[in-house]
Amino acid sequence: MKKTDYDVIIIGAGIGGLVSGNILAKNGLRVLLLEKNNVPGGSVSTFYKDGYPIDITHSFCGMKQGSFIRKIFDYLDIYRKLELIELKKAFIYISEHRNEPIFCYTDTERYKKELKSHFPYERKSIDGFFREIELIWNEEILKSYYNPSFYQLLSYPFLFPRLCKYRNYTFERFLSIFTGSKELKEVLSVGWPYLGLDRFSVSALYMVCLIMAYWKEGSFYVKGGVGKIAEALACNFKNMGGYLLYNVDIESIIVNDKRTALGVRDKNNEVYRGEKIVSNVDTKKTFFELVGRTFLSKKTLRKIQKSIASCSLIQVHIAAEAQIKEDYLSAGSIVLPFRIDLEETIKALLGVDTSPFGNSSMMVSINSLDCFSNDSKENEYMFNVAWFPAHYSLWKKLMVFYGRRKYEILKEEIAQKVIKILQKSKIIGRFKFSNVLTPLSVENWLNASEGAIYDFAAIPQQMLLSRFKHTTCIDKLYLVGAKTFPGAGIAGAFCSAVCLSDILLKGGLSKGKFTL
Repeated sequence: MKKTDYDVIIIGAGIGGLVSGNILAKNGLRVLLLEKNNVPGGSVSTFYKDGYPIDITHSFCGMKQGSFIRKIFDYLDIYRKLELIELKKAFIYISEHRNEPIFCYTDTERYKKELKSHFPYERKSIDGFFREIELIWNEEILKSYYNPSFYQLLSYPFLFPRLCKYRNYTFERFLSIFTGSKELKEVLSVGWPYLGLDRFSVSALYMVCLIMAYWKEGSFYVKGGVGKIAEALACNFKNMGGYLLYNVDIESIIVNDKRTALGVRDKNNEVYRGEKIVSNVDTKKTFFELVGRTFLSKKTLRKIQKSIASCSLIQVHIAAEAQIKEDYLSAGSIVLPFRIDLEETIKALLGVDTSPFGNSSMMVSINSLDCFSNDSKENEYMFNVAWFPAHYSLWKKLMVFYGRRKYEILKEEIAQKVIKILQKSKIIGRFKFSNVLTPLSVENWLNASEGAIYDFAAIPQQMLLSRFKHTTCIDKLYLVGAKTFPGAGIAGAFCSAVCLSDILLKGGLSKGKFTL
C-alpha cells in the first residue's frame, strides 16, 4: 500500500488512538496508526525492566454489562479476549485518626452502608449526595451531546439543569451542599488523584463522573497487566486491516497555505499522506510543535495560551515479598495517610517552595506477581505507588543545573524513602526491585508537555464542552483523547474515541450523543 492511500492517519497509539482506529477500521476505512514507542497503550501499557512488570495504570472502570466502556469493548469484540478481575473495592481509605480503614466498595449500596457505619450522624447527607450524583450521571451526563448545536445549547437549562447548575462548581463546593464534615469530604473525594486535582480545585462534574464510573459501573484489573487492553486493541486493529507502525516519531503535520492538513512527516523525513489526520498527542505538542503557531487561528491560540495543564506524578514500582490480606488485594488503590513530600530534596537544592500547588496524596496498588507470570514465587507482589501532584518544572531545572547523575541519585533516594514507609507500615517484607518514574519520564513516554498526565487540568472552566472540540481550526485535522469532550483520564479517552469516530463516520455511530 502506498503512503498516500489512507483515509485516516492517527498519531499516537494511546487509548484514544487505538479505540478510534479500531472503530474506523471496523467501518471500512483505511487507517494508519503511528506510535512513537515500541508498544501500544500510552498510559495504559505494561513494560518490563529487569524481568519485572511495570504497569503505568493499575485498575480501570466501567466494564459492567451495559456500561459505556463495556459497550465499546463488545462492539469491537475485545471483551472476551481479556481476562478481567473485578475488584470489590475501588479504594481503601486509611486515616491517621481511625483504627480501621474505610472500604470504598464498588457496590453502591454496600459503600453507603460502610460510610454510614463510620459516619452515623451523616446518614441523610450520604443518601442525599448519592441521590444527586446518580441523577446527574443517569439523567444528564449520559444523555448529553458531544457537539451540541446552537439550538440544543439553548435547551440545556431545561434538558440538563444540573449540568448547568454545577458547571462552575469545584467538588468542595458541591460536597458542602450535603455535609460540613471534613473527613467525610475526604473519603468521598478519595479518588481525586485519578483526575490530578484535590477537591478544592477539581471540577464537581468530573468527580461525579469518576465516582459513578467506579462505583456504578465497576472497577477492574486485567490479568497480565493493563497493557493487555492495548495489546488486544492493537491486534484487533491489524486483524481488521488497519496498519500500525511503532517507533515512528512524528516531527510535523503537513499543512498547506489553505490551512488544510495533508499528511505527517516523521523525524526520519518519511512522509505519510492521508485524507484526514487525527492527533492523539498532547494538545500543546499537537498545535505548537506538530502544526506550528503560524497556522493557528487567534481563537485557538488564545485558548491554548489560557489553558491550565494538569499535574504530573512520581510513580514508584516495587517488587517485594509480603503477606497481604485479601481485603487489600481486592482493591483498586489504597490511599495512605502519610503527608510526605517526595520533592523535598529538589526544593531544597533549587530553593523553591511549591506549597501553593495544593495537597499531596500517596496511593498504592498491589498485585501478586503470578498475575503476570506463572513462574513467580508465592507471596511475591508488585507495589505501584503513585504520588500526586509532582511538578515538572522542578525536575527540568534539576536536570539543567545538576545533570543526569544527580537526577538518578534522587530517584534512588525517593525509592528508598517509599520502601521505608511501606516497611514501617508492615505492608512489605523483603525488598527485591524498584523503579522510579518522574515527570520527565512521563514527558518522554506519553509525549506530554510539562509531564502533564491528563493534558488539560480537570478544573471547572475546562470541563466537558469547555474542552477542545474534535474538529480544529485546521481543515481535516482532528483531535482525540482526554483533551476533548468529555475528558478526563482513561475513561474520557475511550468516550472521546467514540465521539470522534461518529464525526468521521458522519453520525453513523452515536448520532451526536454521548452514547453508543
